[in-house]
Amino acid sequence: METVLIIALLASNLWLIRRVLTKPDTAKPVKETPSPEPAKAADTEEEAENDSIVGKSTFDINEFKEVFREAAKEAAKEVLPLIIKEYGKPSDAGFPDEPEEKSSAQIPVEKLDEVFATHSASELTGDEIPAEEPRAGGSDFNEISTAVNVLKGNSDNPDDKETARRVLPDIQGTQIIEKIKLDPLVRKRILMIECQLPEIPEKHDAPPEKAEETKPKKKIVFHADIDTTDIDAIDFNILH
Repeated sequence: METVLIIALLASNLWLIRRVLTKPDTAKPVKETPSPEPAKAADTEEEAENDSIVGKSTFDINEFKEVFREAAKEAAKEVLPLIIKEYGKPSDAGFPDEPEEKSSAQIPVEKLDEVFATHSASELTGDEIPAEEPRAGGSDFNEISTAVNVLKGNSDNPDDKETARRVLPDIQGTQIIEKIKLDPLVRKRILMIECQLPEIPEKHDAPPEKAEETKPKKKIVFHADIDTTDIDAIDFNILH
């Protein structure tokens, strides 16, 4: 209630000050009746005598207006915080809003080191983060290289073949396996590894004729042709 009374008093003071400031400087001109010239000369003589006795006024209404303008500005500065507190913002009370101060996007030179400094979470919070235990997973580069050598036929080591059988599911769908699968022999070896079939020797790897004569010939008791897509057919024979 006290705030409302203070605002009302200040508003009335501002209204009175405005009435005074908007008051015309000079009064409305009054029509003067023409008088003979001797009367004008007498009036000028009387005015000169009055000025010499009383003295000429030096009051300037413009200076009076400036004083009231400064007083009105000071009163507005005192009233504005109360209005903002009561209404929320100056526009609600009919006053123009104060311009918002926009922060500069440029970083001061003295704060560059502080802004671009790298701090870990433990340095900011003061708590030490426990280190995570290493977790093994997938296949390393050496194992993948060994598997690729087996698929290309560059290695016949049983350990390397076992490594290739274990690594092959991990590299399925990768660019490495898709590139080397363009070779039909590689696709054949992949299928044999997936089916866990023994590798069939090529024709040029056959032993000499003398060795064949010494060994008894085996009979085929079962024969099956495995038809696959985009790769060579695989002959599956059971010998006895």
